[in-house]
Amino acid sequence: MFQTDIHLKYQIRCLLPPPLDEAKLLVTMVDALSSEWTNRNQPVGRGRLYAAPVMPLWLVEGLAASIQGRVDFLLAITRQSVAAGRPQQAADVLGVKVLPVDTADRQLFQANAWLLTESLLALPDGSRKLRSFLSELGAEKVASNAFWTVYRQDFPENAALEKWWNLEQVRRTSVTVAENLSAVETARQLNAILVAKLGPTKGRKGMTDETETTLDKLWQYTEEPWLADVLKLKIGQLGTLRSQANPFYQPVLDEYIEAVNWLFQGNTVRFRRAVKRAAVRQAAVERQSHAVAAYMDQAERAYAPEELSQVFNGYFQTFDQAQKLEGQRRSPISDYLDKFDH
Repeated sequence: MFQTDIHLKYQIRCLLPPPLDEAKLLVTMVDALSSEWTNRNQPVGRGRLYAAPVMPLWLVEGLAASIQGRVDFLLAITRQSVAAGRPQQAADVLGVKVLPVDTADRQLFQANAWLLTESLLALPDGSRKLRSFLSELGAEKVASNAFWTVYRQDFPENAALEKWWNLEQVRRTSVTVAENLSAVETARQLNAILVAKLGPTKGRKGMTDETETTLDKLWQYTEEPWLADVLKLKIGQLGTLRSQANPFYQPVLDEYIEAVNWLFQGNTVRFRRAVKRAAVRQAAVERQSHAVAAYMDQAERAYAPEELSQVFNGYFQTFDQAQKLEGQRRSPISDYLDKFDH
């Protein structure tokens, strides 16, 4: 990075002969782009050398690994570390300044950096927080200070960070069978989330007398002190449902999450637009899911017509009647003679 007058210039010089090491090139580009975002809004004065912060290694390696997409390889490494009972702590991952020389140590750090980055992005409003972290890094110049400035609300103390990190390691490395909710169940849970309960909360002032309202009407309560808590709850509920929803409904949930985030930031205009888009997409998905269900019912009737089912029912009824007749013909004499049949 070079300073020219009041501007900063980013340049990558590649001195390696072809072919290029694509992994190293990707990490270098991620580093440069992250640095550009970090320094974008920082003042640069004439005649004064600008002090640029160093990009944290965990973030650069984590984002590069996410882009590269070697999920199975990285999960296998973290799974071995967790199974061995010696997983890296979050503080250890955040504190690495130089990439380890040993291949095994380097791969373990890269896998944990990827897992940490993905886990931070999965937090409520995770993308915005990660951008805020880069902006704070430009202002504070120290990665650890910037991290706690942004994430202190999520992790009030170091112990809370380590507990969350341990749970993320166990949850993400556990082998589970992927299973989505049905479209009907997803729609049922989504409709329940779209109803906001505003009933009185102990110890809070300014609560409305209304006990329930719909999500699209929450913009009317922007002046109320309890709205932030309601929005946080809705973001968490929508995110949880998004992780297990029917694939048809995942774009719908993304729209609702975006809408609630706009209202959480105080932008009622964008919230109302986004929530309308989400409602339109939800209606379209419901029509599509109903059409799919109707088609499957039709196909089932074609392959298992009622006439065939009636034939099978007749067979079963005849079998039941034969058993009843056989039971009626039994007598003490027939039971005695059965001993001599073998």
